[in-house]
Amino acid sequence: MTDKLDPGDRLFTGVILSIVGLVGLVLVYRSLDYSIIIGEAQGVHSFHDMIL
Repeated sequence: MTDKLDPGDRLFTGVILSIVGLVGLVLVYRSLDYSIIIGEAQGVHSFHDMIL
């Protein structure tokens, strides 16, 4: 058994990593969005202004 990956395995790993990365980005974006909504509901706009 060698340490080198077959091209198919490398492609599969790349697809898995990209999917995980996309899911992570969506989760981060959603959590930021929710914190902005919660902050505005409480009358706190500093976090929103910091992003803009």
